[in-house]
Amino acid sequence: MKKSHFIAILIFAGAISPVNASTTIDWIGSYASKQSPWKVTIKQDESPQFGYSRRNGVGTALSPSKWRPHAGWFVHIADDLHLWAFDGIDQLLLVQITEEGCTLYDLDSLRINPPAEVLDLLTVEFRKQVISQLNKQKKPNKAEMATPREPSD
Repeated sequence: MKKSHFIAILIFAGAISPVNASTTIDWIGSYASKQSPWKVTIKQDESPQFGYSRRNGVGTALSPSKWRPHAGWFVHIADDLHLWAFDGIDQLLLVQITEEGCTLYDLDSLRINPPAEVLDLLTVEFRKQVISQLNKQKKPNKAEMATPREPSD
């Protein structure tokens, strides 16, 4: 009997603090975790706060001014370097951390596919729009294809 209690405790403890697991936030309030450098604050009628703390103690934060939570919104922390935010209507943002700082991408500037967890949470219509936009951006421009390039020395 002791053996089964011990196993149940290990399974339960693993569910509380998963290692390298992604996190989806869909509640008004604040999120912070010892396992993640991300700190997220969502308020109903204000811009969100997406904060990031580097291991050296230096932090950065940004607050997309036009993003507000609507029915169906979520923030998805994919990993230590990528945070996705959908406003529930028509704004999908990616916050990406690099050595130089952090960069905010919207749908028009997005160049990488959202992970499956993000696509699955989008509305069907908006998911189609995201996929269509990404497919357009990946196709080479006809003018670039027609222009021969001189070899460099």
